Amino acid sequence: MSASSTVLVVAYGIDQLDLAWVPADAPVVIVHNDDVLSAEDCAHPLVTHLRPGSNLGFGAGMNLALSVVATERVILCNPDTELTSDHFTALDAGDDDTILTVPLVEADGTPNAVVNPYWSVSSFLLTAFRMGRFAPRGGRLRTIAARVLGRDGADHLAALDHGAGEWPLTERWATAALLSAPTAALRSVDGFDEAFFLYYEDADLQQRLGRVSPDMRVRLQPVAPGRHLVGGCASSSTAKSSVATHRRHSARLYAARQPGVRWRVATALVGAGS
Repeated sequence: MSASSTVLVVAYGIDQLDLAWVPADAPVVIVHNDDVLSAEDCAHPLVTHLRPGSNLGFGAGMNLALSVVATERVILCNPDTELTSDHFTALDAGDDDTILTVPLVEADGTPNAVVNPYWSVSSFLLTAFRMGRFAPRGGRLRTIAARVLGRDGADHLAALDHGAGEWPLTERWATAALLSAPTAALRSVDGFDEAFFLYYEDADLQQRLGRVSPDMRVRLQPVAPGRHLVGGCASSSTAKSSVATHRRHSARLYAARQPGVRWRVATALVGAGS
């Protein structure tokens, strides 16, 4: 059976891209947000290279890639993930109403939270101000903090558990570090909101998609974890400072688009923190 998915990658700050996990009959679209990665360093029989001439950011880059897709599904993939053919098979198996993802761990085996509940105001502020830096994932302090946070903390620990499952897209979203989605569904909401340069664009996209298609689901597939080398594309101090700026801007933008007075307060707090 031929693959029903096109793999989309936005490349920035990398000089090699391993596509060995992608079958030869599956199209790949690479958007080059810089000139570091050459065509020879990302070999595959069905690669389309798009070179916009500037750094579009993640969401706009994915939208550009989406514009040339002819398959029923797309697999969005960060260039700093390490995957196998089993992951492609798991991500290629969805239907018109399902977002798919697979477990991911960091280089040292620390689990990523790949399917998450949409934030409450309090959990959002903790995320926006990156309070998790002081309680690393997998550590005792993180577990204690999660218990103190009650429901929000329990949801966070559950997201790190990597137990396969399926949830309404109106309740949970999957990280765009690696996910599979129906092409038509993404186009129905005009793809990513390009006001987000980096960060929060995946939650925003799926929240909007859940509103217009409330029957859609997000599913964590039962497969061994892939590896996500978090931060691999931002190694210099200048790059990290730029990433932090984009993160704060996107956090404020996300908060401003949520309804209610408490979200207005969160917007103001994130803006003041910037």
